[in-house]
Amino acid sequence: MNNALDSRLSLTFNIGFDEKGNLKFQTRNFQNVKPSAADAEVYQTAIALSSLTKFELDKVERHNMYELNA
Repeated sequence: MNNALDSRLSLTFNIGFDEKGNLKFQTRNFQNVKPSAADAEVYQTAIALSSLTKFELDKVERHNMYELNA
């Protein structure tokens, strides 16, 4: 059986351009996301958090860590 141990939410924001005209990104990580939370709930939380910034949300990622048992 696979047991979820931990989950982390990563939000990547488009923060503008560098001196060469390339897009710049910044990632914010949120630890201790409830592993049993549904993906849709985590996504809605990400949208709510992103509304608190002036930057455009580019990407939402969820990283789960599992214990694998044979």
